[in-house]
Amino acid sequence: MLSWSRRRVRALAGAAGLAVVLALSAGCTGAEKSPDAARSFVSEGLDEASSAVATSQLAVEQARAHRSFATTVDVTLEDQQADLVHATRHLAILVAPDVTVARLRDRALAATNDATAAVTAARDALAHGRSLAAPSARLDRAADELDAVTGQVEAS
Repeated sequence: MLSWSRRRVRALAGAAGLAVVLALSAGCTGAEKSPDAARSFVSEGLDEASSAVATSQLAVEQARAHRSFATTVDVTLEDQQADLVHATRHLAILVAPDVTVARLRDRALAATNDATAAVTAARDALAHGRSLAAPSARLDRAADELDAVTGQVEAS
């Protein structure tokens, strides 16, 4: 049986460990971010989403030109979906320090969600042997939307 002091030391050590975990996870929310740091945080999510859409556009272009196997394009699109999910999560965890940043974050989330749907539509078309023309145009619109929101973030 542990002595009273040993139990107390273990309890304090456990509490200290919990405090460290909570402090580290609190830093992930962006709650303490200044407006400039929060804008930078939004830009990071938009950059990741833009990169995923650009890679998806290239993959679809290769498939349309019959320069790549459908399986390779599908795996590429699946990877880009995962990147877009990560970008969406990145944006969603930000607790905006003011209304302006909240609006920018919300526009970025909407653009990232549209991009995710565009990549999903391309994957569906590829899997079912349908034309990739409409999904390609949708990816182009998603890229334009992400660029527009990025411009808004940079201008603010």
